[in-house]
Amino acid sequence: MLIRIFESTESDAWSPSDTTSSWITTFLAEPGHAYLCKIPKAFIEDGGNLGDLSALVPFFNDALEMILSSGVKDEEDPFHGFELDWPWHTPHVEVSAELLYGLIHQRFIITHEGLQAMHQMYQAKEFGTCPRTRCTSPSSGKIVPCGSSNDIGVGSVKLHCISCEDFFVPPSPDLPHLDGAFFGKDFQDLFYQNYPDVEEPPPAKGNDPHDSPVAAAALSSSPFRRPRRRRLPPATTDSKIK
Repeated sequence: MLIRIFESTESDAWSPSDTTSSWITTFLAEPGHAYLCKIPKAFIEDGGNLGDLSALVPFFNDALEMILSSGVKDEEDPFHGFELDWPWHTPHVEVSAELLYGLIHQRFIITHEGLQAMHQMYQAKEFGTCPRTRCTSPSSGKIVPCGSSNDIGVGSVKLHCISCEDFFVPPSPDLPHLDGAFFGKDFQDLFYQNYPDVEEPPPAKGNDPHDSPVAAAALSSSPFRRPRRRRLPPATTDSKIK
């Protein structure tokens, strides 16, 4: 599923006139994108990281140009850094840019640098905490976002508590519409493997009448499964996780 449907309305269209920073910064600040981390431009500019995404994302070149654009304003020229006749100034290209960023995000967060960025967000509880009122997680109930597939449209993002071993629907009304493919099916396991202090044995399961009435995915029917365990190769000096 896409973050937004293709609707050509002036209110939805992104334009340089209402941007005071880079497209990435503006995009991440919008409602519904709180679980996404900031991807370094160097990673996006490296064609080797994009692979076959050009075949998956409409208006790929324009969308990539949009993502990498700078929106820093100039006092005398408010459109400094932009070419107003570029074709990516359309709602359709904006949606493609959001889709492209999400798919690049899936690839970035399973790198050493990406895992570190997500771990910092995890430690700051930017993903929230377990909604179960009696969760005994030794990690203070912190949870991580995850997806059930690497393919767009298969399912939306869910939140996982390592202590409860359950998956939850994000509480914010905007976040459940975020595609799970933006996190992919490998991130969750790699995250736990590279940060073993996060993972603790789950407590004994049982029905708890005091649990918060938050929609939880039943493990018996959930498409979310712990993938096969594997570690990233040792980090280089520059990218080693601290």
